[in-house]
Amino acid sequence: MYLNSAIVSNYMTNCYLVGCEETKEGMIIDPGGNFERIREMIDRSGLHIKFIVCTHGHHDHISATKQTKDYTQGQVYIHEKERKCLQSSLFNGAMIFGAKHEPCKEDGTLQEGDNLKVGNLSFEIIHTPGHTKGGICLYTPGYLFSGDTLFYGTIGRTDFPGGNYKEIVQSIREKLYKLPDDTVVYPGHGSETTIGFEKMNNAVVPL
Repeated sequence: MYLNSAIVSNYMTNCYLVGCEETKEGMIIDPGGNFERIREMIDRSGLHIKFIVCTHGHHDHISATKQTKDYTQGQVYIHEKERKCLQSSLFNGAMIFGAKHEPCKEDGTLQEGDNLKVGNLSFEIIHTPGHTKGGICLYTPGYLFSGDTLFYGTIGRTDFPGGNYKEIVQSIREKLYKLPDDTVVYPGHGSETTIGFEKMNNAVVPL
């Protein structure tokens, strides 16, 4: 699997580019801003972008979605409970934080158990409410893209609208901690970790 990332937005969001090296199909995860960096990452990869996936609807994860779609013609996907965030600066928080947002329409919505095929790779959608109602993670054997659900040593905030502490703990314990311990976790912010490390060391959600 091809994997690269760029730090975008004023909130140091991790935007990921993953792809199938055999077919050269790729997917962008969380185009949160700084489109120039995203474009450079795409151009260096030589991949054709099939999907643009937002793990949730906060502006620091979606703000460059329209530019990325226009540049790549990739299809935009987000959980069905987050779709209004692509259109509204109020719902995605950009208005509150004084950030710019260019509205973008999704090509499809995601829910628990869906699979996105990127060349010979398959990414399972895991619905992990808690940070937002429609937060998702993407899992392919060995790798988890966790959005703002699970971070190195901690979890996503639950004090924004739609956040719920009990829900995010349940999402992590009942879904993410069921994955193999050696699964590498690529979060929406900060450094990578593993499921096994978090089960043993996460102070917020211990096993």
